[in-house]
Amino acid sequence: MKKQKKRVGELEKEMMISHAEILELQKERLQLEEKLKGTSNIPVIPINVKEEKKSEKLQDKSASKK
Repeated sequence: MKKQKKRVGELEKEMMISHAEILELQKERLQLEEKLKGTSNIPVIPINVKEEKKSEKLQDKSASKK
């Protein structure tokens, strides 16, 4: 029983360390994103817009064939 409790304690500690690492990485990622937003003057085109344009082009081509 003591051995199992010790193992559970070790696993809980390992999980806490893993969660702390994940939170730290998320924090770093957010900081990098904010830094890029502040310094970037490059326009960003959402993927959805490209998909809509492609579907419009396909419709235009199909309409011109008729």
